[in-house]
Amino acid sequence: MTQETLQLIDPEYLLPSTTSALLPDFWARMIDQASDRVSRIGPATLEGLLKLMEMPPSSRALAESDFWKIVQHFMSRGFAPSASPRTVCPTHFATAYSPVLGAPENADRLREDTQAAGGHGPLALSTIDEAWPSSAPTTCPACDRAPVVRVTPAMDEQSRESSIAEAWRTFVAEMHPSSVSAVALYAAEMFPRLSFHPDAWSRVGSLQGDDAENAPKLIRHLSALNDRAAAVWASETDTVRRQGAMGSAGAPCSPESSNTRGSAKKMQHRDFAFGAKKVRCEWHTKLRPNVNRIHFAVENQKVFIGTVVDHLPV
Repeated sequence: MTQETLQLIDPEYLLPSTTSALLPDFWARMIDQASDRVSRIGPATLEGLLKLMEMPPSSRALAESDFWKIVQHFMSRGFAPSASPRTVCPTHFATAYSPVLGAPENADRLREDTQAAGGHGPLALSTIDEAWPSSAPTTCPACDRAPVVRVTPAMDEQSRESSIAEAWRTFVAEMHPSSVSAVALYAAEMFPRLSFHPDAWSRVGSLQGDDAENAPKLIRHLSALNDRAAAVWASETDTVRRQGAMGSAGAPCSPESSNTRGSAKKMQHRDFAFGAKKVRCEWHTKLRPNVNRIHFAVENQKVFIGTVVDHLPV
């Protein structure tokens, strides 16, 4: 139940302008980008890189042997164009994008690569802020269907993860506002810091109320668990203070009552196997005050989601 988020590399990193090919700054940036093993190269950029290899730039800024060492890091990172081209907002590429050290043709290459990536969810673009000097519209029909998240060198890994996750949440909330099944389908992308039990969603059909009510609540509660729970548990040991912090984050929750805790049989329903590890998910967020629960546990800075259910036996 996961959708891979493709991370595309901006040709700005790989294909220089005639002038930039003579500059050490361009090649230093390309060398830095070679350490990124996640980003993929689109077909248009790969074609441009192959042409660059046919006529390697002659420059004192880079020895030819070093050029080949750099290029070999990228040649295996291409991908085949999708059979279902991605919807692209032309405004972002016609008016908002401007190559800095890259070739003027890179705007067209990036547009083609983005289309070739296919898919309808968020796409992560490894780029630089300087290539986007214009203020582009933040929302439009094309971007809502296929948002592009820009990840830049200034962002640390956690910031990148958060930006991509937030884009998925916005996408699902706007494109599937009344679909609990969409929340389940895209849960891994929206909430990357949560560990879901393999059967966590098997009882989601038991939730009371309709999907139009439950879907946005699930996104809000799971977002709070993803973004805040580990930090709250690390900083607070008092139950009431944990409840207050999570409630303020949008996910009112509590542990089981003493009566339920007193029954070994009932507590067994709160035990979930995550591989060889048994985790007791007795804490639960409350989509409604008296029903609809997300059972979870926080252990060693990890948040485990046991089940999404109307109510476990009490």
